[in-house]
Amino acid sequence: MAGRQLNACLREALSCTPELMVRYANVAGDMQLRIQLAAHMLTKGVSVSPDEIIVTNGATEAAYAILRALTRPGDLVAVESPAYYGLINLFETLGLYALEIPTHASEGIELAALERALERYEVRACVLQPNFGNPLGGLYPEAKRRAVLDLLTAKGVPLIEDDVYGDLSHSGSCPASIKAFDHSGQAVYISSFSKTLAPGLRIGWIIPGRYHDAVLRQRIAATLSNATAAQAAVAAYLTSGRYGRHVRRLGETMKDQVSAYRQQISASFPAGTRVTDPHGGFLLWVELPEAIDTMELYRACLKEGVAFAPGPLFTSQDRFASHLRISCGYPLDERFKSALETIGRLAASQAAGA
Repeated sequence: MAGRQLNACLREALSCTPELMVRYANVAGDMQLRIQLAAHMLTKGVSVSPDEIIVTNGATEAAYAILRALTRPGDLVAVESPAYYGLINLFETLGLYALEIPTHASEGIELAALERALERYEVRACVLQPNFGNPLGGLYPEAKRRAVLDLLTAKGVPLIEDDVYGDLSHSGSCPASIKAFDHSGQAVYISSFSKTLAPGLRIGWIIPGRYHDAVLRQRIAATLSNATAAQAAVAAYLTSGRYGRHVRRLGETMKDQVSAYRQQISASFPAGTRVTDPHGGFLLWVELPEAIDTMELYRACLKEGVAFAPGPLFTSQDRFASHLRISCGYPLDERFKSALETIGRLAASQAAGA
């Protein structure tokens, strides 16, 4: 439904303003879109002006821009562990080192471990996904959000909050952003519509706080601006008021799909398997019996036309060998049910031969 509505918004934008296709957008992004994004941020407890927001080509470009602004090759950046593999790849591209801090689906990052790391090392930034992040799908308690921000602020370490899954709550209530508690401008907020509307539009945004000008310079050097028509279409969609209803329905759908996948995993995977129970998003982090090597399992599954994300992708260290991530973004039809059964069957076979 959102796709059809976005198409209509795009056609209307091009019809009413045909010059969109023959001009560059403002380097900070379309003003009408930034106005709507500022209104959207109020649902997360964040009050900012449109001028404080920079539109980006998805969240990855936003992360690239802020990390380029804050770091130099060889620097250390603290991250959750396990961490999104795209972030680990970005670190490698920028010549950065990931300082991995143990993180749990129910409680978030280990505060004591983070504090020890900050005391021992010179950390240039800390990247977190407090709302239903990839791969754990966890939700930080409010007390943990405040404590992490207070610690990083006291140490003078910028916090980069990646919130691309934040609108996909299964309960319909939008969790507050860590940025909502920031009074120093040291917390940076990143998000996008890739998980909720259309990844092909490549519309993300960043609220860089005190690092606004540095991020803008990185944007100018890297990409200059976003596609004008895509920005106009998303701005029109947000102006229509449909987005809130859309993500509430989407969150309910994801809740049902995650539940169905969890049940199928329980029925198909070997005894001793543990799986997360997220309250938002569409990702499951699965821990198989220790004897199972998920990289080996991945190669065996590929031969039968089945793929998943093995645990070692989510670390730069030698960890998570028996873990894997499952995406529940599609309904559990017979094709995906069969795929889970294949993973479970081959995992059991590997465990039996260990």
